Amino acid sequence: MAFQMRQGVRRAMDRAAWINPGEGLPLRQCTLADLSDSGAKLKFEDQANGEIPHAFDLLLTRHGHPSYPCRVVWRRDNAIGVQFVD
Repeated sequence: MAFQMRQGVRRAMDRAAWINPGEGLPLRQCTLADLSDSGAKLKFEDQANGEIPHAFDLLLTRHGHPSYPCRVVWRRDNAIGVQFVD
């Protein structure tokens, strides 16, 4: 059994979401792969996850509601793990 650092149970989602990097930059679409009370896993069609800033708002609709402030806690290939911050 693999070691897990997750604090909560994640629920599979597989739905569209958007990253708002702020500073007037355009939204970036991603896939919300899974979700927990404390964070989420986001996937991208390409492997340019290094272009995603360390902190951003995660939007569950293109209109921005609801929105979750996040920080990146890991990056792998075409995915990132984020933690929700207050």
